[in-house]
Amino acid sequence: MKTIQILFIVITTTCFATISCKKTVNQLSLLPPITNTGANTFGCLVNNIASLPKNGDPTWSTPFGKEGVIVIFSSDWIEFYVGNYQDGKPINSMMIHFQNLQQLKEGDYVWKQTTFENAVTGFPVYYENHIYSRAFNYNKNIWIYYGSYDSSGKVSITKYDSVKHIISGVFSGTLREKNGTDEINITNGRFDINWTTIEYKKF
Repeated sequence: MKTIQILFIVITTTCFATISCKKTVNQLSLLPPITNTGANTFGCLVNNIASLPKNGDPTWSTPFGKEGVIVIFSSDWIEFYVGNYQDGKPINSMMIHFQNLQQLKEGDYVWKQTTFENAVTGFPVYYENHIYSRAFNYNKNIWIYYGSYDSSGKVSITKYDSVKHIISGVFSGTLREKNGTDEINITNGRFDINWTTIEYKKF
């Protein structure tokens, strides 16, 4: 009888330990706070998994470079290039294009249909607010391009200060697989960037 009791205790303890070890991490807590001070932060949830920029060396051809976040300006648009160049999960790279931001400044920017990587050819040839990303598909165990489509989401600019060089905002929406129907959900997106100092931030 004692042997059975001891065995029961061992099994029960092991089960509780296993459950404890597999305790779900609060993915939202992994994201940076929502601020508008030029803190040089970026993050979002992709299908409820935290996605953060990470500097590194891309193992594939990319226009995004090696930095976690790059900001590029034109006379009438701004683009964010965000990459996770370490493990590449859940997002390997993301591009967010803001059209007429210098004129419209703070407010909502509704996503349109993206042209995916064809939008970046030195200077974008597609002048609409859009977003696309190279995300990891956990079911297929491969990276797939996903992009915005008309009214699938939006970015809300909460601060645009050309004097202090700060652009802050939040974003959320749905991205659809390129040449497919699979979709991913982007939620709780936030960024707070000083475009004169972001290049020095080590993600």
